[in-house]
Amino acid sequence: MKEIQKKGLSIAAAAFGVLWIRVLSEIGAPAYAEGQVGVPWNWWCFIGLTGVCVLYAGCSFLIYRLSVVEHLALALCFLCLNCWKVVEESAYALWEKNYELRFSTEHGLHPLSIALWLIALVYLGFCVYSYLGDRENYLIRNILALVVLFLGAVDYRVMTYGSDWFFILGLIYLLLMIGLRLGIDIRDGRRKKQYVDTHTHYFLKQIVNKRERLLQASVEKGVERYVSVAISKESNEEQEKLFAQDASFYYAVGLHPSFVKAASDVEWVQEVLPKYIHGRTVAIGETGLDYHREDTTEEEKKWQQACFRAQIRLASEKNLPLILHIRDKENESLALKDGLAILKEFSLRPEAGVFHCFHYSIEQADTVKKYEKLGFCFGIGGKLCDRKDEGFRRMVRRLPLERLVLETDCPYVKPEGLSGKVNSSVAIPIIAKELAQLKRRSLQEIADCTSQNAGRVFVWEEKSRLIKKMQKTEK
Repeated sequence: MKEIQKKGLSIAAAAFGVLWIRVLSEIGAPAYAEGQVGVPWNWWCFIGLTGVCVLYAGCSFLIYRLSVVEHLALALCFLCLNCWKVVEESAYALWEKNYELRFSTEHGLHPLSIALWLIALVYLGFCVYSYLGDRENYLIRNILALVVLFLGAVDYRVMTYGSDWFFILGLIYLLLMIGLRLGIDIRDGRRKKQYVDTHTHYFLKQIVNKRERLLQASVEKGVERYVSVAISKESNEEQEKLFAQDASFYYAVGLHPSFVKAASDVEWVQEVLPKYIHGRTVAIGETGLDYHREDTTEEEKKWQQACFRAQIRLASEKNLPLILHIRDKENESLALKDGLAILKEFSLRPEAGVFHCFHYSIEQADTVKKYEKLGFCFGIGGKLCDRKDEGFRRMVRRLPLERLVLETDCPYVKPEGLSGKVNSSVAIPIIAKELAQLKRRSLQEIADCTSQNAGRVFVWEEKSRLIKKMQKTEK
C-alpha cells in the first residue's frame, strides 16, 4: 500500500474515533440516565474507550512525523488548555478547605485532571530536553503525546468540564499539522525526483550479473547519474570496459587503502593510475586511511599515508576532487585525525571532494567540521536508516544540507527496508526519504539539493560538454 493511502486511512480512522466518542458522550450517556436504554454505563465507557483506541491507532503513525518543535507546541497547547482547570479546582479546594479527590463534576481536586496536567508537564519537559539536546527520542515522545491525548479525550462526564475543549483544540492543532505534512507529501509525490548515486561498485562479482536489472529498477526510481568508484588496481580498467557506452556513468579512479601494502603500490599510483584518467573521470578515489582492522600494522599505515599523499597530489595536478575513505576502529578517531593532517599539507580545490560513507558520530563533530571547512561534502548512505545510532544521526542533522550527497556504496551497506540480498541504487530514494525526515525537509528538496551538490563537486555538465566536443573532433 502506498504511503499516501496509509495516511488517508489513518486520518479516516481518527475522524471515525472522534465521531464515535462524541456520539457516545452526547447520546449514549443521557439516554442511559433517562432510562431509555438498558445497557450498563460501564459498557458505554468500554465502547467509548474502544473508539479512543481506534482514534489513536490512526493518529500514532502521523504523530511520528511531527518534529521536536511541533511536539513542543503540542505540549504547550495541552498545558495551556488544561492548566486553568487544575488551578481553578485547586484554588476552590483551598478556599473551601476541601482536599478530597473527586471523580465527579463537583468542585474538588479531580485526580484525572491532575494526572493529565502532570503528564503534559513531563511531555513538555521531555520535548524541551530533546530540542536542547538535539536528540530524537521518537518513541518516548510519541508515547507521551498519545497518553496525553488519550486522557484528554475521556468523556467530560468522567473527567472535568474543561476536557472537552482541551481535546477539541488539541485535535484541531494535530489535524492542522497532519494536513500540512500530507499536503507536502502529495505535492512531492506529483513531482518527478531525480537522484544521483555518488558511490557505486557495479563491477564487483557480487552484483555484476544483476547489474542491468538493478540499474533499470533504479532508473524507474529516479536515479539518473552514477559514479563508479575503483577500489583495486584491476577495477580501474574493469569499470571503464563495463560502462564505456553508458552516458549515465562517470568514473573515479584510485586505489583503496585496504589494497595498499608496500612501496610498489605507491609507485603504481604515481606511474600507472594517471593512464586511466579520461573525459568521464570526475574524481580520484576512493583513497584515504583504513585503520579499522585489528591486524593493521604501523608499516601498513605508513604506506597507506604515502599512497594517500600520492593520490591527493595527482588530484591537484588534474584539478579533480577526491573521494575519501576514512575508517577507524570503533570508538576511535585516529584515521580521521591523520587524514585531516595529511589533507592540510596540500592546496585543495574549493570543492575538495566527498567524504565517502560518512559514519562518524556527534562526538567527533569538531574534527568533522574541519573537513567541511576544507570543502568536502559528506556521502550519506544506508547507515542513516539505522535509527538506533543516535550519535550518528545527530551528526548528520547538524551538517548543512548544502554539504550532503547521497550514495549507496553498493553492493555494500544495505539499508533497512530494502529487499534482496545486495544493496543497489534502488536504495537511494529510501535513504533520501530518511534524510528528509531527519532534516524536516520535503523529499523534493532533498533530491534537488543533493543532486546539485553532487553536480557542483563532480562538474559533470562541464565533463559532458568536453566529451561531446571530443566526439565531434573525432568525427
